[in-house]
Amino acid sequence: MAAESSDPGQPQASTPTPAPPTGKTAPRTRVSSVWTTLAVGLVFLIALLVFIFQNLEDVRVTFIVFHGSVPLALSLLGSAIVGSVIVLAVGLARMIQLRRAARRHRDAAVAASKSPS
Repeated sequence: MAAESSDPGQPQASTPTPAPPTGKTAPRTRVSSVWTTLAVGLVFLIALLVFIFQNLEDVRVTFIVFHGSVPLALSLLGSAIVGSVIVLAVGLARMIQLRRAARRHRDAAVAASKSPS
């Protein structure tokens, strides 16, 4: 391969100037993530408080043998929380089931690779 000549008629390759930054200039950090999460949580809390204060009228609730009168907002929030806990429990059970199956599969693969052919 021929070396580059320093011919005055040839334009010299110059180092390109860096382009100005576009978009974000600071990297995303954990602190910025925490602030974003807090801001979203605060908006959610404000919406939740508005919901509660707009639904203070009492409703009669009956469940099996339990009877009572509670504010509508508390009844709806309680139902949502119980539903979330049920979904969480089912999801957790499924994750445990999949992890056990993966562990059995991995252990079987390791045992098969160690066994003499």
